[in-house]
Amino acid sequence: MLIALLRRLHSWQKDDSVHRRLAEIVLRTLDMRGAKPSTAHEFLQRARRGDDPFLMLIYTYAAFAAWFILATLAGFLMIALAIVGHGLAGDSGRTLGATVGIGMAFYCVGGAADAAWRSLLVYFPGQRSRKGQDVTPRRNLWLLARPRKSSLVLQVAAGVVAGLVFATR
Repeated sequence: MLIALLRRLHSWQKDDSVHRRLAEIVLRTLDMRGAKPSTAHEFLQRARRGDDPFLMLIYTYAAFAAWFILATLAGFLMIALAIVGHGLAGDSGRTLGATVGIGMAFYCVGGAADAAWRSLLVYFPGQRSRKGQDVTPRRNLWLLARPRKSSLVLQVAAGVVAGLVFATR
């Protein structure tokens, strides 16, 4: 039973569905030519297969952009939560609202940081691929660049720590 649980945990960590969905939203939003909705999905499937490091580079940039946009929105939500909390419960409500907002914002900042460092792993192989040069020796680097769900655990930790630091100031 323990081995089955560890196998499920390992396969869960290798999945990138959260990052992939966010990157797909960004790619669909940026596609102003009216392409079919499946175009972004097909692109991401090709990028995830690891055929071309340049596609993986675009994928990691799209994931970074999505997490950064969410972090910005969480910052605005933090302000709104602090205002509502202040109106409902005074200073303690403001602190609680701001703490929740900061935790959410740092969760998203953690996702953006993860996507940013992964894009560094694939940047040089991606540039070589675009120039038509051989990238086979660096294949392991760009396969490591695919975001995984295991980063979500660190993102939660970043959000909790940021919230606790703010709440105990």
